[in-house]
Amino acid sequence: MTKNNLNDHLSFYLENEISPVRQDISNLSKHLERRSSLYRYLGLPNEYFKGKNILEVGPASGHNSLYVASCKPDKFDLLEPNPVAVKEIDELYKNFNIPHTIPRIISKPLQEFEKFDNYDLVICEAWLGISHIERELMKKLCSFVKSNGILITTLASPVGYFFNMIRRLISQKFLFDSDNLDQKTKKLLSAFSPHLKTLKDMTCPHIDWVQDSLINPGFLDMHPSPSMFINDIGLDFSIYNTYPNFSSDWRWYKSLYGENKNFNNISNDSYQKNIHNFLDYRFVFEERSPKQNNELEQLCFNLRNFVVMVEDIDNNSISQAVDIIIKVKENIDSLKSPLVKCIDEVLSLIKTDKIDIDSIAKMKYFHECFGRELLYVSTIRDN
Repeated sequence: MTKNNLNDHLSFYLENEISPVRQDISNLSKHLERRSSLYRYLGLPNEYFKGKNILEVGPASGHNSLYVASCKPDKFDLLEPNPVAVKEIDELYKNFNIPHTIPRIISKPLQEFEKFDNYDLVICEAWLGISHIERELMKKLCSFVKSNGILITTLASPVGYFFNMIRRLISQKFLFDSDNLDQKTKKLLSAFSPHLKTLKDMTCPHIDWVQDSLINPGFLDMHPSPSMFINDIGLDFSIYNTYPNFSSDWRWYKSLYGENKNFNNISNDSYQKNIHNFLDYRFVFEERSPKQNNELEQLCFNLRNFVVMVEDIDNNSISQAVDIIIKVKENIDSLKSPLVKCIDEVLSLIKTDKIDIDSIAKMKYFHECFGRELLYVSTIRDN
């Protein structure tokens, strides 16, 4: 597969002149309602945006920005360095007939951007990863938020990536470095479109998903875990809300002052008990011990590291992944979940070493397995 700097999403997009993160907004009202629901869970009803000064970093083709623009903020800056995406944003807003604030498009990478204003709200979805460079960029992003302002970004657990890491892994059997982007895309679509068709409410075109999730090296950089994020933002920010919403706090509100507030630790503790619930979007299990979940998360991170190695050194053998996948199965066995059957099917396929497009397309159980890859979080700048 194409060798690129792991954390450099932009290089992949620029090299191939693509912006593979489009959304189907043929039903515009449904699209806007989805976005409204997400922000509502993050603590921001539609009236919040009105009159605000807002920055969105990496809006790509701009589909998700439409909702914010329709809420009529006072100023709305879109920081997007990909020329293909900038062109698509321009076209998108030319045909957007709902009353809205016209955004100012700034065609620069985050590394070169110096803030024009202190922003009431900064949004950065599905962009920054776990590399040192990008975690430093997350800190830079935080500096754009004014006191009592809000930052919205995406975090992740490696557990949410488990099944798609397996998809990248088994793709190695029929992708070659000599294949160009179109050839890789065609093969992957043939293998995985039957999987993607099980996602009833998917709005991303299959071709975009394949290119961004199964070919783009930046996908392997993932997103920071809550503990990484909390460590990076320090004491300046506190967790406001998350989606999925897994946190509960039964403390007496009169005790929530000074160091007692401790919102970040409360949120992280709840996350630790629910890490296993990121494994598959179809299932929600009872909370379980952080020890088991931390073991599961480390196993899934180990699989990610193995996939990185395989893609980096052209290692066509994936049999070494079997041990990791078996340990994941053992870790979740107590859940009494149908997912064990899915993992057994994967192990059976890998052990036969006869992995091809047709065998993947016809998988009986695994084709429905997709994790909760994104964890949306809103945070408030306390000082």
